[in-house]
Amino acid sequence: MSAIPNEGTETAQSAITTVTEADQYFVLDQMFLNRVAYLEGHNYRHILLCEDRIHPRNQVVLKFYPLNSVRFVREVIALRKLQHPYVVELIASPSYPRTHLLVFNYYRNGTLTSCIGKIDFDTILNYFTKISHALDYIHSQNIIHGDITPANILLDDSKNPKICDFDVSQLLPVGETQIRGRRGTNGFMAPEMGHDRSGVFNGYKTDAFSLGVLLMCLLVGFDLTGHQRNDLHLLTDRPNWLHGPVFNMVRRILQNLLNPIWQDRWDVRHLIRELDRWDVRHLIRELGENNVILLEFFGVHEWIHLTFELLPNSTRYGPPSRG
Repeated sequence: MSAIPNEGTETAQSAITTVTEADQYFVLDQMFLNRVAYLEGHNYRHILLCEDRIHPRNQVVLKFYPLNSVRFVREVIALRKLQHPYVVELIASPSYPRTHLLVFNYYRNGTLTSCIGKIDFDTILNYFTKISHALDYIHSQNIIHGDITPANILLDDSKNPKICDFDVSQLLPVGETQIRGRRGTNGFMAPEMGHDRSGVFNGYKTDAFSLGVLLMCLLVGFDLTGHQRNDLHLLTDRPNWLHGPVFNMVRRILQNLLNPIWQDRWDVRHLIRELDRWDVRHLIRELGENNVILLEFFGVHEWIHLTFELLPNSTRYGPPSRG
């Protein structure tokens, strides 16, 4: 498939031309479904949770698009190309006389937004690892997501993250890096999207910046969704536990993902290489040898001793069972 042009401003707050309620009921009748709820609230009535009329426990999510929607084309192109355990699965993409439709599994655990400020350090690192590997895979398929935020990370029934919402994504030609036009959610957009008047950006680097903001949100328990980009400084008021050895471990990653100079910013492939070659001996020297935690976040599957207290409610790990 050819790349889809992506020009102009593409934000999560941009209004999606609505499909009428009559059109939705027509589709529900055709599929023998009942509407249970709107999943995106009153202002975003194009995403519906539905149940089977005969077997109500069978539930799916329907995402409606008008027939002329470029967003529908972008999302279908991306999801048909992607197959990864931490990327949402597209069940079907039927078209009806007045609407296009995407069908997804329903995950009762919601999105990563609901976890901000409620999960411990170990869980944060586990989520970030999986999301990073998923985004690296997406980029390996020459796809720019364009809107990495906590709201666009679902949690499946096993509480594994799944990247979703590819309606501002772009499939690039092999070897190409540039996207045209601003896209994303305020608070997560790369700074160059605010001051570079050319309207041309390195899509891999803008996705990496959003990933860095996502990590910061999880670490400090503050959601930047809906804020202006210059509110990023609010995240510098981090809690006490993020100082010292813990912050030393993640500081280099944050500094390089959030680098305002995009040419010097890591892309996600660089991030994965850094995680994969993290030096266990360096961590032991820096952190000491008292408590233990499995630093799966760093691609290290060994038990490493720490000298500091984890989060107050953090899960304590012990050595692996030998029995």
